[in-house]
Order: sequence, then C-alpha cells, then structure tokens
Amino acid sequence: MAQELTAYLTPFFPATSATPITPNTILWQNKYLTVLLDDLKQKGYLERKMYMNLQTLRQARNRAAHRPGEASDADMRKAFAIAKELIVGLQKAKDAGYTFHPMIGNADSE
Repeated sequence: MAQELTAYLTPFFPATSATPITPNTILWQNKYLTVLLDDLKQKGYLERKMYMNLQTLRQARNRAAHRPGEASDADMRKAFAIAKELIVGLQKAKDAGYTFHPMIGNADSE
C-alpha cells in the first residue's frame, strides 16, 4: 500500500541535498499526499477522506511494532479496516488506469 502511494507521489517530490529520498520521506513529507487521497475519494476509489485515517493506521502500526501491549483489539480492527479500504481502492485505481497530476490543479483519470 505504501509502495503504491509512493509510486504516485515520487514524480512530485522535490529532491534536495538536505532531503534524503526514501519511500518514507516521499510519502510523509510530500505536500501532495492529501491531494492524492482526496482525489482518489472524489473519483470513487476510496469511500472516505483518508489522510487522518492514514495517520491512524501509521500510529497503530507503530504501537504494534514498538508497544504491542498497548494496541487494543478495537484499534487493530480499525487499522485493518483502513488498510483494507486503501488496498482495495488503490487496486481499483490501478486497474482503471488512474494517473495523478497535481500540477494542473487536480488529478486525472485516463
């Protein structure tokens, strides 16, 4: 899932000598992440606005990895539902030939 998001965002990530380019950097420090997620929702690939949900998923992953005793079943169910929606939505977008063009003010589907 992060790999697919990173693939859409990589062409629009300004590389500088002070910014090492890693998938994590491209995803979380990209000003177009919210634009991409909103466009995927607007085009019907996602059911809800996803940026805050993506943050929830990231936090759940961090808790599970670093403090597994603090991750409740309800939190994990919510995280899995978010992950499933993203995976399904990104697959639908890929299958439909979705392309992302934030420089023209929004994204296109071809």
